[in-house]
This record gives sequence, structure tokens and C-alpha cells, in this order.
Amino acid sequence: MLTGCGRFEGAFRFLREPPTKDAVPGVFVLDRSSYSDSMLRAMGYADLSVRVDLNADGTFGIARMPDCWLTDLGDPKGGYDSCCGTWSIDQSQAVYAVSLSIDWWSDDSTYSKERQSSGLSYTAVFTLTKENEDTA
Repeated sequence: MLTGCGRFEGAFRFLREPPTKDAVPGVFVLDRSSYSDSMLRAMGYADLSVRVDLNADGTFGIARMPDCWLTDLGDPKGGYDSCCGTWSIDQSQAVYAVSLSIDWWSDDSTYSKERQSSGLSYTAVFTLTKENEDTA
């Protein structure tokens, strides 16, 4: 299971009220004005076209996520991960987060190539922004 939050960026923007499940679905992309963008570029990631699709039916897809999101210390390996599965809204102490349960990994994902244990929990800390539905 993966849980994402903006812990390091916008620490005061945690979801302290439970979001409604119909408010969450959408397409999310890396916020180019954030520290995440410059941090990933400094780590050597040239392609920052990460895309996270959270669907209304509770499924999701991730494409081109920099692989440092799944390392214990955020160490870059220079590759990318793509996967899909289901998402839910969970409460962790006083905040809410979107949790991801991954059912499938792309063969070219760093995660698949290294055959890491799927039983571990990780936290993604990139700032993603919901795309405007009119321009998507």
C-alpha cells in the first residue's frame, strides 16, 4: 500500500477534513512550480511527465513516476514506474490521505526490474496538482 501526502511541501495543507470520494477523482500532474520539480531535476530526472489518474470507480493508473518515490531514502535510480490498482481515502492520525493498492506493475518499471517486496509501505511526497478538466 502506498500513501501520498504533501508532508514536506505545504505542511499546513494536510487534509484535516475527510474529502468526499467524488471530489478526489481526476488527473494529477507534477506541480512545475514546486520544490518537487526542481528537486527531481537535480536528481537527474529529465522526463517529469508523471501522470496520476484517480478514477471515480476507485481505480487508478500511474505513468512515468520517478522511481525515487519507492526507495527507503528517496535515492534516485534514474528510472520510472508505471502501475495501476485501486485507491481509497484513509485517515492517519489527524489527517486524511489517498492510499494506493497496486495490482499491476509495468514490465519497464524500476520496481518490476528490481523485484522489490510488495509488502512494504512507502510514502510519496511529490506535490501533484489536479489538471483543469477544461484543458485536459
